[in-house]
Amino acid sequence: MVLKQLSLLFYSMWVKAVEVVSVVKGKRVLFQARVADSFLTRVKGLMFSREVTPLLFVFEREARVKNSIHSFFCQPFDAVFLTSERVVSDVFVNVPCFKPFIAPSRDVKYLLELPAFTAKQEELKQGDVLRWKSV
Repeated sequence: MVLKQLSLLFYSMWVKAVEVVSVVKGKRVLFQARVADSFLTRVKGLMFSREVTPLLFVFEREARVKNSIHSFFCQPFDAVFLTSERVVSDVFVNVPCFKPFIAPSRDVKYLLELPAFTAKQEELKQGDVLRWKSV
């Protein structure tokens, strides 16, 4: 009985409805991204994914080291860290597989994980302000 309750709890934490947002720079929609705002969706991130699709991490609080990432078991991707004001703090283009520590230069609240070279193609740079809205 306890095992069944635990498995239901785990399932509900993992399979909650996935929100999709449109990420906007200025007046231009750049792409749509899935939102990773639960503990388990943030833990999984892009690990074990065959294909990189845009993913927006919403961290619990603004931090630098606590919100750092790794690229174990991931395809190459871009990492764009944003402050709580949604200002781009750092852009890492084409992060290779198995990099153990990728940290922003300052406290951040959000992270966009994108297909490799998307940040370069969309000309995302430090200081840009991004918005997003539910689709």
